Amino acid sequence: MQKTQVTQEEAWLQLQTYCKEKERCQAQAVAQLLDLNITETVIKQIITDLKQQDLLNEDRFACAYVRDKMKSKKWGRQRLIKELTFLKIPVNSIKKAFSEIDNTEYIATLKAILIQKTALYRLKNDAFETRKKAAIYALKKGYEQSLIWVVINELE
Repeated sequence: MQKTQVTQEEAWLQLQTYCKEKERCQAQAVAQLLDLNITETVIKQIITDLKQQDLLNEDRFACAYVRDKMKSKKWGRQRLIKELTFLKIPVNSIKKAFSEIDNTEYIATLKAILIQKTALYRLKNDAFETRKKAAIYALKKGYEQSLIWVVINELE
């Protein structure tokens, strides 16, 4: 089934609405335009217009993404870097977003995760196995291995 092509004006209006709903990155906007079956030259023009009107801003997107994922999903820096890189966010934007992370809050979140998981695993395993499983869980969440073990050792 072939997609019907929308006009440049219709695409512009749809993308305007799409970018106003919440922060978006360029990769998301391009994907949305490709779904509308828009040509490359029109895509470039619309992206340029969105940036000029400040509806598309990679720095702002990276900061919002980091704040949101840290609060809602409790992701660590490594996972955030991986996800932002996948979305083709520039390194400078990622660095700027990470500079806004409160390190005390970051460590407190990691502590809460480790306390929760060690309490859960303690019922079934010995102390070493409990710490190991909690550390693996935190690694999967994207926290740095060295920081995980520092926090685990502090908790004992």
